[in-house]
Amino acid sequence: MVMNDEKAKYTDIEDHVLLNEFNELAAKWGKPFVPRTKVGIFSEGLLHPRTLANLDCLGIGPGKIIMGKRVFYKTPDLIAWMQGRVKKQAA
Repeated sequence: MVMNDEKAKYTDIEDHVLLNEFNELAAKWGKPFVPRTKVGIFSEGLLHPRTLANLDCLGIGPGKIIMGKRVFYKTPDLIAWMQGRVKKQAA
């Protein structure tokens, strides 16, 4: 029973660290919107603009804003979407 509590404790710590890292991306960006063309820069290579275009087409991407021919994402929405897509590898 103690091992399960310890494992849960470390998972909570890992979640907190990961949450902080995603929030740091948003803080470094410092803008309310992320253009789809800049998603790779924003995410430091974690995402590619074509990946988001494909996921948007399937209806499983983050909420998008379209202005003319350009697509944007609200920074907090993109961060929340990225956090929801994280899969942890079992130890």
